[in-house]
Amino acid sequence: MDMEDVIIIGGGVIGCATAVQLAMRGVKHISLLEKGAQVAVGASGASGGLVRMHYTVPADACLAWRSLRLWQNWAEWVGEPSPFVNSGFCVLVSQADVEPLKANVQALQRLGIDTQLISAQELRELAPDVDTSDLGGIAYEPQSGYAYPVDAT
Repeated sequence: MDMEDVIIIGGGVIGCATAVQLAMRGVKHISLLEKGAQVAVGASGASGGLVRMHYTVPADACLAWRSLRLWQNWAEWVGEPSPFVNSGFCVLVSQADVEPLKANVQALQRLGIDTQLISAQELRELAPDVDTSDLGGIAYEPQSGYAYPVDAT
């Protein structure tokens, strides 16, 4: 019986991505264990699949920003059509949370992340059905979106 170099427990998006990355780095014997009948039947399959950079922890934002490049170049990397949909992403806050929103947008911009504050009018141009009457602030990430979780796994 052959020994495995790595055993990964969980066939969700993280487990599958880990297996792919290890294989790309030359690991030969990898086992992926999943309790379901197929991959992505747990949390990954139920996820909204958001691909966004608006995090308050810089390391999380940087990882998300790097992952965006993978989503954008999925076909070259995986050889199949990308499950990523570039829809943009907005963070809407009340007046009480405007200053923290501004601070986070500035911090993300310093990291090189494409995010900006936009006006209520600009949001209405992007999403005409959104009620902007009680919004205090809006952050917008034009490159963000979502990826169909099962297809991404």
